[in-house]
Amino acid sequence: VSAAKEGFDTIISIELSNNLYRRAKKKFSGISNIQILRGDSARVLPKVLSSIRRPVLFWLDAHYSAGFTEKSDSETPIKQELEYILKHPIRNHVILIDDARCFTGQNDYPSLIELKLIISKNRPDFDIQVKEDIIRIHQRNNSDT
Repeated sequence: VSAAKEGFDTIISIELSNNLYRRAKKKFSGISNIQILRGDSARVLPKVLSSIRRPVLFWLDAHYSAGFTEKSDSETPIKQELEYILKHPIRNHVILIDDARCFTGQNDYPSLIELKLIISKNRPDFDIQVKEDIIRIHQRNNSDT
């Protein structure tokens, strides 16, 4: 959020941990383009998506990583998050997912192969690329075909 606060009209961050939520609310209070929400992104994201009327850059990084993070029903809600975004009526969102190395098919993460199947099933017009531990999912350019 800090790194992106100058480059976007609106930034919405969803924090599961009450401690992280309170810290973020305090840190970004008074910054009008940043909204910090509390809850499980698998449950909060549909509400956020219902208000979106234009393409969005999503940075998905919701996962349990021990320490001061919290765990919800699973290690990561990535499958649910992707399903919501890929079925949204706005068709040209860009999705970035951190920690590509975790996509091994273990600890509630799909494997990269399974992830590609999820994407192609829901959005066959989307490409998926992995570089520098980040998964990039976006609508295929006509020049890419």
